[in-house]
Amino acid sequence: MTGRLFSGILLVCDIDGTLLDARNQLSLENQMAIRRFIELGGKFTVASGRTLAAMNAIRSAIPINMPVISVNGAMISRLYEKDQTAIWERRLDDRTASGLILDLAREFPSLGIEIFTDRAVYPYRINETVRWHATKEVILDDEYALEDIPRPWCKICLADDNGVLQHVNQYLLAILDDSWHLAFSEETFLDILDHKASKGEAVRVLQKMFGITRAQTAVIGDNFNDIPMFGESGFSFAVDNACDELKRLARYVVASNNENGVAEAISVLERQLVLV
Repeated sequence: MTGRLFSGILLVCDIDGTLLDARNQLSLENQMAIRRFIELGGKFTVASGRTLAAMNAIRSAIPINMPVISVNGAMISRLYEKDQTAIWERRLDDRTASGLILDLAREFPSLGIEIFTDRAVYPYRINETVRWHATKEVILDDEYALEDIPRPWCKICLADDNGVLQHVNQYLLAILDDSWHLAFSEETFLDILDHKASKGEAVRVLQKMFGITRAQTAVIGDNFNDIPMFGESGFSFAVDNACDELKRLARYVVASNNENGVAEAISVLERQLVLV
């Protein structure tokens, strides 16, 4: 094969459960496949529920040549530049969000509650799920009063076992209007964001900024919060460990995150482009 086969193609990849394996490691196979994708003209980025600070911890291992989507679609930033400039963002109304947090804390006593700013995660209430989350996210150690958490806020992350979160989700659907967006980033994390903050919306913004069409866009993920970006792509991939709904919606199901699913997706994409 000659030329720059992936020229003009945007590949947007989820991080946890997709690009990284169960040990939060990037395999050599995935890394080499991404580097080859970029060398052949491709544009590669990630879309994650993580903050920029948590992305920084793995930045050196992941080849990226496009702005990144962080905080579940609330921000697009230039991770690869020194000042990591935000080029697009959707924030929460912190006064309204504060009232909602107090309400949730009263209604669900076991619920862990985290507030994401653009750089750090401030726990309002710590439980075991929040403590586990700190293994891969930059979460401060102590609980903070709402008035002590820096503004502006990007998202509220609710942390508990899935049974509790399903009840919380139904409660929120009954009381929130369409100015909010709810997304499960994992079974144990339910995110509350501005209605314009989603991975799908952020992908649309990137497409417009860089003159990329839906047909030129490929996405790969594993969970419910990846669904919005599937609708913005010509090529959609779900890793084999993905939730059933995402696998039903995907154009292709590839190997799991423990078996180099991203590398397989790039190989499938290459074969499809050769056929065009």
